[in-house]
Amino acid sequence: GEHIMEREQRTILNAVTLHNVLALPGHLDEEVRFFTRLVRDADKLDIWRVFIEHYRLPAAERSGVIALDLPDTPGYSPQLLDCLDRGEMARLEMVRSQNDFTLLQLSWTYDLNFPASFRILSERETIDALAGTLPRDGKVLRAVERVKEFVERKRRDPYVST
Repeated sequence: GEHIMEREQRTILNAVTLHNVLALPGHLDEEVRFFTRLVRDADKLDIWRVFIEHYRLPAAERSGVIALDLPDTPGYSPQLLDCLDRGEMARLEMVRSQNDFTLLQLSWTYDLNFPASFRILSERETIDALAGTLPRDGKVLRAVERVKEFVERKRRDPYVST
């Protein structure tokens, strides 16, 4: 078949390699940065979809693998809520339970890049679906509201940050 030019190959390889690092290095060329951000957004949207489908299954049919075999214990780790309150991405090392993992996933919202990604997130009602699996206490509800406000603001944002 048609072979991809070396530069395009390098761009694709870079984008795939960098798609799940915590923060992108500052020295990327514009094209690599664009495609890496695109792949990162698509990856998050896909994981959210899988996770929500998993939670819609009867408990007996759920796979432990999807929730990283984390214990389904009540409560959550306060430091994950702190990240949501500060508008930053939490880290996997903070996660101790399934609720923590859900809070981690909510925090990924702050790492989305494109208005279209925020629109998809909003249309699929992903935040509500994730939040529905969490304890309904005031702190959680406030953090979730903050994420939803962020999504609403960004989905209308014509400017895409680079």
